[in-house]
Amino acid sequence: MNHRTMLLNALAAAKAEGKSRKIIAAKAGVTEVSIWNWVEGHTVPNIMSMTAVINACGYQLKFTMFKGIE
Repeated sequence: MNHRTMLLNALAAAKAEGKSRKIIAAKAGVTEVSIWNWVEGHTVPNIMSMTAVINACGYQLKFTMFKGIE
């Protein structure tokens, strides 16, 4: 799953719970314009901003590091 899909899913769930993008952005410490740019694919969020927005939507990201094929 890419960042755009994760954001769209989290934002849709937050919207269903009555949370606006304005509220999500304020809680995450980012701008609404940044979220719009990420969702539209104009820019890519850094990992800290992505995590903050997902958390503000009521979700949590989990990461696993593993050694790839050499």
